[in-house]
Amino acid sequence: MTEKEFEQNLALYLEGDISDDDLVSLQKAIQETPAYGQRFREELRLHTLMREAATEQVAQKDLTPTCLPRVRTRWSRGLYAAAACLIAGGLLYGLIWFNLPKQQDAGFGVCLNVSGSEPVRIIRHGQTTIAQAGTVIFRGDMIASSQRSRATIELNEGTNLVLEEDSVVVVDQTPDAQTKIRLDAGHALFEVETRDPSVPPVLVQTADAMVEVFGTLFTLDAAPGNTQLKVYEGLVELRQINTGQAVQVGSEEYAETGSGPLKVGDLADRMLDVPPSVYVEIPASDDAYLDHNKGYNNSTLKVEGKRRTFYLKFNVHVTGQITGARLQLTQMIDPGSGTLHFLTGSDNTWSEDQLTPETAPKGLDECARYVGVVMPRQTIEVDVSNRVRGNATYTFVVTMDESLGHDIWFGSSESPFPPKLIVTYVHEDDPD
Repeated sequence: MTEKEFEQNLALYLEGDISDDDLVSLQKAIQETPAYGQRFREELRLHTLMREAATEQVAQKDLTPTCLPRVRTRWSRGLYAAAACLIAGGLLYGLIWFNLPKQQDAGFGVCLNVSGSEPVRIIRHGQTTIAQAGTVIFRGDMIASSQRSRATIELNEGTNLVLEEDSVVVVDQTPDAQTKIRLDAGHALFEVETRDPSVPPVLVQTADAMVEVFGTLFTLDAAPGNTQLKVYEGLVELRQINTGQAVQVGSEEYAETGSGPLKVGDLADRMLDVPPSVYVEIPASDDAYLDHNKGYNNSTLKVEGKRRTFYLKFNVHVTGQITGARLQLTQMIDPGSGTLHFLTGSDNTWSEDQLTPETAPKGLDECARYVGVVMPRQTIEVDVSNRVRGNATYTFVVTMDESLGHDIWFGSSESPFPPKLIVTYVHEDDPD
């Protein structure tokens, strides 16, 4: 998509007059071109602020004096019109300024994605909001995931971080505008853009360690009395706060603070301590969809707003401890876009050949979400590890938001592109 086409589609989107085809093109451009994605988020935020300010301005009309004398001259009307524009412009600017967080003039980053069945919270000035895809992040924000949720955050200067379950970070800057991230608890993956050595490094701090990063991919685990660092690409410096000892940790290496001096080791050796996992692809035992309250059991699984919902059932039986589960769907016939919600089914008593509104299971809490465009023959995958924890039968109800969405047809178990539940597990030791 050219820049001119992007600007035209962006304007149509903000005006609420964009076609389905142009919406798909716009979403694809936003996903594939970082500059377009950044501009989309900036314009959407500004548009929202302008709309809110205009609403507040209209609400104040009743406070405007109506007993002014009527001025008939063309020159006077022009003067009053100009003055009114200046006043309105000043009021609008004031409203926008008032609504912006006082800690800075622009966002520090954005929440790219939230997954899981529990909320991710943002604590700002003692007030809590729920994070969603597109939520703007500001300096000083504390972001806290739950036991069954995770979030992906993109900072404006190029740092991405994935906050895993039950973790807490604070994003901020030092007085000289150096990015500083504090991992208070839990586990996070960091991807920092490579930067020139003349540019100050990104600082990541835990309770007992400080990491300086010029560009790398690594994870941090913050536990009481211990910080564990695993570097997958690049080179970082890990410094123990209480002793001042520092070590360089390179690609495929790890280090941890613990109670003694810092130690650096081979990441491959640490991986050997983890029991080997295997996986199995489990087909759906039942899959069907409702369209206008009528059940269909054919080669497709259709989802669209309130009109179409589809249902999946899987029988899980493995000989070991389950460590993860991913649900895969492959598009067939009709591509589309939107926000897909994967809900836990209320029961497993339904069957694909007798699906009706009365027999269909209810969708309970959300266990996963997919946001974006689904292209022809594209396979999407969501993590449902927070639901699939042992041998049992599992039902998933898949719905789509009504707004900003276009129906999607996935392949069913009767098609060449069936749904799959991929379960990862560790084999139990064979009995003697």
